[in-house]
Amino acid sequence: MDRMNPKDIIIKKLHLDESQQKDFTKLIEWHQSEIQKHDKEIVNAKKSLYGLLTNNEIDLKSKDSLITVINLNQKQIEETHFKHFEDIKKLCKPEQLDDFKEFSKELGRLFAPNKQRKEKRESERPKP
Repeated sequence: MDRMNPKDIIIKKLHLDESQQKDFTKLIEWHQSEIQKHDKEIVNAKKSLYGLLTNNEIDLKSKDSLITVINLNQKQIEETHFKHFEDIKKLCKPEQLDDFKEFSKELGRLFAPNKQRKEKRESERPKP
């Protein structure tokens, strides 16, 4: 059985109608764009950070500065995720808010980074 993607899970759990789904798609586009921007910043900062290891002596100020950049971007990612779900909640009609409350209890488990990495690794494995 194929696993549902996050978009389909949210549409199903919140019972989003066609109009809500169109607005939801726009929210997803914004969310993905923001996350990609911060992920790129993290990758670049990590390249620079680990590049410091090629030096005979590590410049501690540069190391600390790069770790701060990574941390700030990770914070922005979490804030972006939170705002995304706030925006999804705003899409809900009053009769959907109970569904949203139930769904929000699952967010940490459904979208846990370790789970996503594991599922990605599993999806990349050759099928027997």
